[in-house]
Amino acid sequence: MKMKIVSIAMFLWGIMWIQYRLFGGLVISFGSIILFATVVGIQIDFENKKYRLGIFLGQNAFGKWKELPEIKYISVFKTTYTRTVRGISGIGSVSSKEKTIVINLIHGKNRRLKVYMTDEVSDAFEKANYIAEKLELKIYDATEKEGKWLA
Repeated sequence: MKMKIVSIAMFLWGIMWIQYRLFGGLVISFGSIILFATVVGIQIDFENKKYRLGIFLGQNAFGKWKELPEIKYISVFKTTYTRTVRGISGIGSVSSKEKTIVINLIHGKNRRLKVYMTDEVSDAFEKANYIAEKLELKIYDATEKEGKWLA
């Protein structure tokens, strides 16, 4: 969401620049449109047991396919992300904390492959159940103090 706000601000800045430097303003405006339209994420091919981390621009995805490691289970847990934004001068900064729910695929010796983040518990479990069904895995619910296995 924050990148979307940044891209809108860039677009407006690019429009202002057009009156001073036509080419520079157009480049900034076009770049902000691309930034607004792109999403960074993961795509999983359940049939071929492959995945790719990539950049998605509309229906087009850019990234190299890799073999999906042997997944042991799916972990769903709550966490808090802290984001700090510093001013151009480096003197001032603003921090914000966001609570989120993360879905990881656990493989190897407790290695994690992050596949999804959301703010809604129901959304997280809907996605986790879908992945569990496709890969025939169990889900470990760590959203509460006491973790538990789900069927």
